[in-house]
Amino acid sequence: MAENSMEKDLRYLYSTCFRDLFFETRATRMLSLLSPLVSGWSYLPMTNWSAGPEYYAHICNDLIINKKESVIEAGSGISTILMARLIKKNNLKTKIISIDHDPIWQNVIAHCLETDGIAENVQFICSPIAQQGEYSWYDKSKIVLPENFVTDTIVIDGPIGNVPMARYEAIPFLKKYLSSECYTIYLHDTDRPDEQETIRRWLEILPNSAVQTMWRYSVIQFGTAFWFAPQTVA
Repeated sequence: MAENSMEKDLRYLYSTCFRDLFFETRATRMLSLLSPLVSGWSYLPMTNWSAGPEYYAHICNDLIINKKESVIEAGSGISTILMARLIKKNNLKTKIISIDHDPIWQNVIAHCLETDGIAENVQFICSPIAQQGEYSWYDKSKIVLPENFVTDTIVIDGPIGNVPMARYEAIPFLKKYLSSECYTIYLHDTDRPDEQETIRRWLEILPNSAVQTMWRYSVIQFGTAFWFAPQTVA
C-alpha cells in the first residue's frame, strides 16, 4: 500500500511539474513574440488582474492578420497599450474604444500612451458599474459611441468578476454594433464558471459564430478569413 501511495504521489508531482513547465515555456514563447511591443517602450503597469502573454499575442495577431478596423474593449489595461503600440509600429488604421469603471486606472493607462506618443490611437470611456437588466455592468447610458459605429473586434477583460455574471451584459449591449461581415470576441477568465456560462449564453444570441476555448480565455469568431492563434510550438 505504501509503495502504491508513493507511486501515486510521484505521478502527481510529475504531472504538476510538467504542466507548470509547459505553461512557463508557452508564456516565454508568447513574450518573445510580443517583444517588439515591449522593448524600447515605457514600462507596462502589470497587476494581479493582468491577462497572460498568450491572450495579448492572440489579439495582436488577429488585428494584423485579419486587418481589423475597430476594437471596443471592456476593461482598460495592458491590452489597450499593446494594441495601441501595434497600431503605431505597423502603421495600422485600427481604432480603439476602451471602457472602464475606474478613472484613476484609466489615467494610468492614458499616461502610458502619452509617454509612448500613441494617445491618439485610443478613445477612453469611463462608466461606473450599475445594475441594469438582470445583472450589473458598466452604466450603458455613459457609453456613447459614434454615429453608425461598427466594430469587428470586442475584447472583454472587465469588469472584475466580484459579482455574479459580471461580464454577461457586454454582448447583449454591444451586439448591435458587430460587423455583419466578420467579428471576433475575446473573453478572458473563462476558466471560471460564470465566464463559461457567459460564453454559453452569448452563443445563443450569436448563432452563426463559433467558439475556441484556450487555457484561460475563449474566442468567439464569425467570418474571419484566417485563424490567428499565436504559434505555440516550434
